[in-house]
Amino acid sequence: MAIRVLAPDTVAGISAGEVVERPASVVKELVENALDAGATRVRVDIEGAGMRLIRVTDDGCGIPAKDAVVAFDRHATSKLGSLDDLQRIGTYGFRGEALAAIAAAGEVEMFSRIPKLNEGVRVAGGAGKPLAAAPAGCDGGTVIAVRRLFGAMPARLKFLKSPAAEVAAVARVVEPYALTLPEVHFVLTVDGEERLNAPPAKDLFARVRAVLGEASREMVGFEDEEGPLLAAGYMEPPGAVTKRGRQWFLVNGRPIEDRMLRHALIASYAGQLARDVQPTAVIYLTVPPDRLDVNVHPTKAEVRFADAQGVYKLLFRGLRKGFSEAGVSLPPASGVMPPGVVPGPAGTPETGVPGVHESQPGWDLISMPQAGEVEVLGQLFQTYIVARVPEGLLVVDQHTAHEKIIFERLQARAPGGESQRLLLPQNVQCSASEALLLKGQLPALQSLGIEIAEFGGNSFAIHGVPPEAADREIEPLLRWLIEDLEQAGRATTPEELRKKLMSTVACHLAVKAGDRLDRAEMEGIVRGLLALKDPRSCPHGRPTFVRYEEGDLARLFQRTWGLGKRECH
Repeated sequence: MAIRVLAPDTVAGISAGEVVERPASVVKELVENALDAGATRVRVDIEGAGMRLIRVTDDGCGIPAKDAVVAFDRHATSKLGSLDDLQRIGTYGFRGEALAAIAAAGEVEMFSRIPKLNEGVRVAGGAGKPLAAAPAGCDGGTVIAVRRLFGAMPARLKFLKSPAAEVAAVARVVEPYALTLPEVHFVLTVDGEERLNAPPAKDLFARVRAVLGEASREMVGFEDEEGPLLAAGYMEPPGAVTKRGRQWFLVNGRPIEDRMLRHALIASYAGQLARDVQPTAVIYLTVPPDRLDVNVHPTKAEVRFADAQGVYKLLFRGLRKGFSEAGVSLPPASGVMPPGVVPGPAGTPETGVPGVHESQPGWDLISMPQAGEVEVLGQLFQTYIVARVPEGLLVVDQHTAHEKIIFERLQARAPGGESQRLLLPQNVQCSASEALLLKGQLPALQSLGIEIAEFGGNSFAIHGVPPEAADREIEPLLRWLIEDLEQAGRATTPEELRKKLMSTVACHLAVKAGDRLDRAEMEGIVRGLLALKDPRSCPHGRPTFVRYEEGDLARLFQRTWGLGKRECH
């Protein structure tokens, strides 16, 4: 096969695919350009989940008319002058790829004017059409509008998530910049409705309160430094962590995802967090640019620290210091980063144990023991229920078994068919991104028996829950469901989404490993499991039990008696 140089439009399409994955990618790049231009006000407007329109308006320094079209060329940037500049990057953007990729993925229109000049420039084109510039009257700063995103790349549309999830992703892009730059006024509107308005704040915590609302009420702050490194932020004390909160890690103002920083945060709680919860926290790190590599990820979502261990120790120490100064007493804990924390290949799956029959495929459904043939013997490690059956021993995973039982109950009901009204509605305060996601998916939650409605701003009122959740805290469950809704793909059918949400509800409400059960509870789980049409696995595919037949035990002890042969000892 002959080797050939790709055509420019093909190269542009490849570049667009690397940089522009979804509407939120466009918003991220345009917001970062606005901030690099020194903007004190950034407004983001989206329509049709960002597919119909994305518009970012700023009051920054503007673009000279002579550079307006050049700005859309690949690797055209004002932020780098030489290779050495890569070693000390102080701006959000630096590769000069964003505008070129955006223009390849959608139709663009830009107005820009340097504030001290009387006339600006308009550039229009994109999506395969040549870009053209012309003088224009406009406000100081820059406005970039992107219309019909992926209109020329229909294959990309099937990889997008639901409209509600795409809108929430846009909000999640704007939130961290609002958290790190209190002096900048951020506004986000969705289909003409204002969803975030964060005016300039006097300090970081005032901005945290404006963005997070009720979630910031009990936060405590911290600040620590070591040489040129600075760590600061706000986090919930252990007693206030009752749900799966979100964490923002902002390094030199850049939002990133980092396993090491997340581990330091969780480790600082010294095991005092309840199961299935995570603290809400906003963490700021300042690192000298020459001690930080931001050019290690296509979307700049990850960084590499020159002294990762030093950053870990500083963050851990600062967090513990903040807890101590707030009067929070915690057990001792090590501030040394474990070797396995740094990103690396995923672990290998566990191997099976010879002589043990998993529940899948295990017994076929015809030969499954009946509930009346089971005698519960006890609980092992507060995780497994051991029972005797005619064929031998049954070891039941108490969590997956209970999860399967609850799932089958939920599935047996008609959508929205049964709900238990709460005596008093439970109000849940969400972030802007969570509220946008929930607003678009209320029917999916209502189909499970969760009676939920908007309550003004980013708040929601829960009036009813499935009977299984009547005595449980509903907010932690709602946080889990929000994660599911965010992951729901555009091609997900209502029934597929309902099944996914039912799995999450069942998993959250089921007993957990470590829960001590009395005999009645153990018998209820085992008999309830065996009464199901197919009890062999939980909704996530994990086995609910393993079995040891008489012959399996004989082989383990190297006996022949259990194999049908006479033995004298």
